[in-house]
Amino acid sequence: MNGTNDTLYSQNKLAEELNLSVGTISKYMKEAKEKKYVRKDKKGIHLLREDIFIITSESQLAIIKNVYPEIITDEDIERGYIV
Repeated sequence: MNGTNDTLYSQNKLAEELNLSVGTISKYMKEAKEKKYVRKDKKGIHLLREDIFIITSESQLAIIKNVYPEIITDEDIERGYIV
């Protein structure tokens, strides 16, 4: 996630990040869309309710990484340089 209620992650990427099957993500996305919790379009997946905000352990890191993309790389994170 990027510190907002929007993500550009695909269902495949979400499944990978959350360590779930694509089928499970698909099932939950369908249910979330039916209940009007999310909207999915070409720009990504958007949370529609202000009382729902996905907070993940990397939220702060994602914000910093977006501000300083030339300083913090995915390789630094994978190598454990950034915790």
